[in-house]
Amino acid sequence: MDDQLVDTSAVCWRFRSSSDGGKLILIPWDRLDEPAILSDRAHCLAKLFLADKVSRKKARTIENDFRMFRRFQDWLGSVRRSAFDWSDLTEGLAPAFLAHGVEHTADKGNDFSRLRTFYRWGVARQHLDFDPGLFRILQSITAVGNSKGHSVRFRDSVKGPFSPDELLLISTAVSQGQGADQDRAIVMLHLELGHNPNASARLRNKDFVRYETKSAVAYQVEVLRVKKRTSRRETKSRPISAALGSSARQSRERLLHVHHGRIAPVTRLRGCRGMR
Repeated sequence: MDDQLVDTSAVCWRFRSSSDGGKLILIPWDRLDEPAILSDRAHCLAKLFLADKVSRKKARTIENDFRMFRRFQDWLGSVRRSAFDWSDLTEGLAPAFLAHGVEHTADKGNDFSRLRTFYRWGVARQHLDFDPGLFRILQSITAVGNSKGHSVRFRDSVKGPFSPDELLLISTAVSQGQGADQDRAIVMLHLELGHNPNASARLRNKDFVRYETKSAVAYQVEVLRVKKRTSRRETKSRPISAALGSSARQSRERLLHVHHGRIAPVTRLRGCRGMR
């Protein structure tokens, strides 16, 4: 979706969470052989599904779907020993996987929803392993998602927000000039804007803008809008203080990510010919 090159003929697919950088994401297909519960055909259909999505969906979506297949196989190994084809999915097996996810994983019903999306793909492509009647049953099942903002709402001591006393200590250290210039600029950036850290990591030099008139100087930063599931880069203009603007201007050669261009999408898939 974001014009990354993905070699889908490799045993392990490699790409970044975003085309302009971010976490390296690995899709190691040999992990689905441990244990070998999914049949070769079931394995190949899962690979075809993700190869189809890789040009239309964001990298993290592909990663989450692959992890669903791994968790489904791990769970499946606990309830059966024989090789599994997608034609073996039943009206009883699917809700059991949902119940397992709700009770034992942080994703709750998200894995079931991903499995249902995969099943819809199989029905739409008219693969004989997928039953339209079973899909209608899967559609009627409600799957609760994972909780959002849990760490913030319950003020987790490690992952939650800073306390007022902690914020005072940080602000005092910045105002007193403690630490390196680059570190202070990064801290000030998040104190003033409170945006996603991923947006900071993907800032470019041109995103910092300085406006000057005869009477004043003003600064703003074009903050990347993350998690928007779009192929183009969207930003939102945010004003910043003169102190932060001056600090960022002095240290931005070391502070900001440098974008080196984009690459064209190519997908290749081997070993799954004649799937029907």
